Amino acid sequence: MLSSKLAGIDTEYLRKWLLSPYFFFISLLFAAANISLRIGKWHVLAGKTAGKSFMQSAFQQLTAQAWSFFTPFNAAEYIHKPVFFDKRKQALIRVGTEQFSQLHVTLWFASMSSALLYGNSPVWAAVPVVIGLPLLRKGIYRKAFGLSALRYLIFAGFLAFMLHAGGASWSRLALHIPLYYAAVSAVPLTPWVELPVKSGAAVWIFAPLLPDKSFMAAAVLWLWMWNTFLPALTGQAWWWLRMQRTEKP
Repeated sequence: MLSSKLAGIDTEYLRKWLLSPYFFFISLLFAAANISLRIGKWHVLAGKTAGKSFMQSAFQQLTAQAWSFFTPFNAAEYIHKPVFFDKRKQALIRVGTEQFSQLHVTLWFASMSSALLYGNSPVWAAVPVVIGLPLLRKGIYRKAFGLSALRYLIFAGFLAFMLHAGGASWSRLALHIPLYYAAVSAVPLTPWVELPVKSGAAVWIFAPLLPDKSFMAAAVLWLWMWNTFLPALTGQAWWWLRMQRTEKP
């Protein structure tokens, strides 16, 4: 059923966005900001303290995304990234910090959204507070959370921009997008097979805001190409070029 919804994408939407300088440029800005923050977070958490340059952190992040294209929950990053460090155990812990902080942010925004949409008791209002308690402690995790929150606002803003173009209101999108990302983050699928799930979740959650299911499926695919496929493809190409250079006599 989900795959049929994905198969129902009207490719005319994709062609229009691809040929529109406005949509293409805005999408490029969102995607560049998203991957830059992801690289920056990894650099702050591990690369900088280990004396790595930002370009080295970029190579580690992009190639890790290339390998993670075939594993659920970015599992390949736990194997790939520590290889570049002398203190591999510490690097492995930082990968966990990076991944968990992003999930923590997703749950925190979803809890606030749920409290505003469905909360009719103090219990709902207390949930975001409880989820945010770990932030009271100073340290590297607070930095990771802050960068994760900023990155969350970027890719959530990208989705809001696309769905608003289809007619959904900004205010309602602000409340429903956190629920969408919480739902799709809970599914352990590899990036190359997650599209039907993301498409189905978008149809389920955003249906009251935007009745055009084909538009939603096209928007999900558009974001997936910019935020997932292109960084992974870039990482794979970079890895291949590095290997070609080292194999030369």
